[in-house]
Amino acid sequence: MNEQKERQERKIQRGRIPAPRLYGILARSKREGVILRRGPKEWVQLINWNLSNDTLEHGQWLKGRVYENRCDLSPSGKYLIYFATGQHGTRRGYVGTMVSKPPFFTALAYWKHGGHTWGGGGVFENEKTIQLNYYWDEQILADGFSVPSSIRVKPFGEQSGKGEDWPVYYHRQCRDGWIMIQEGKCHRASADMTYFWYFDPVMIFEKVNKNGFKLQQIWRWIGRQNKPHLESDYVILDPNTRIRLQLENLTWADWDQGNLVFAKNGCLYRLSCSKKGHFPPVEEQFFKLIYNFRKNSFAPLKAPPKACKW
Repeated sequence: MNEQKERQERKIQRGRIPAPRLYGILARSKREGVILRRGPKEWVQLINWNLSNDTLEHGQWLKGRVYENRCDLSPSGKYLIYFATGQHGTRRGYVGTMVSKPPFFTALAYWKHGGHTWGGGGVFENEKTIQLNYYWDEQILADGFSVPSSIRVKPFGEQSGKGEDWPVYYHRQCRDGWIMIQEGKCHRASADMTYFWYFDPVMIFEKVNKNGFKLQQIWRWIGRQNKPHLESDYVILDPNTRIRLQLENLTWADWDQGNLVFAKNGCLYRLSCSKKGHFPPVEEQFFKLIYNFRKNSFAPLKAPPKACKW
């Protein structure tokens, strides 16, 4: 197994295997979160993340595609709702929305989704209420699954069931403190371009930390070749709106209290920005590496009994 990992790392360094793509979702009431690690492209691993000490619990792998922008954590981080597609061996593929207990994908609830990827996913309005992005008549649990009476499931607003990533993603962004400061304008790319859509002007979200530093997320493209479907550049500005740090080609970034946490090239980093009026050196040597996920490889993991029940 060690030899296999070493060979994989050498291939990554030579550019023969792309680095895994990381995406984080942070809980609202605790310093807990999850990392979705995608790669190879047909596999996704779920990892628990304790942000108070940056310890990780590596969890299950799922053979399929998890649409990270249609996922959400309950406020405590206890439950994950996720939208996924994939195959189970020679059986027909699945498309649906599931609820699980991280770091396990094993479903506690499973709503099928009619064989398409329009709509789907959902958010936790609170610890006991799920807003499901399905048409009302599609909110039917698959056989063998149930939701306890203490959990309420309701539609995701008046437009429930519509859209792709945007309805859930935009709702989650606004709920978690991001503000759209420039709407941008989206254009369809021509056939000779290496992306499906582009923004001109760009779309910009902004989130301010407790010390007044601003993290801006800048959208330039959608569906760029060999890149995440939704990708962003990030900029940090100080309280006087001076640019202090520019980070390109990140797969995810957010504030953890006063600190910046972000993912790039298959690695998870932290940069302390917690001192008021002070910004640290921005060279990569000052980024704290939390974990390098490039060496992770599939290993079967069965969910324990406590992860298989509400």
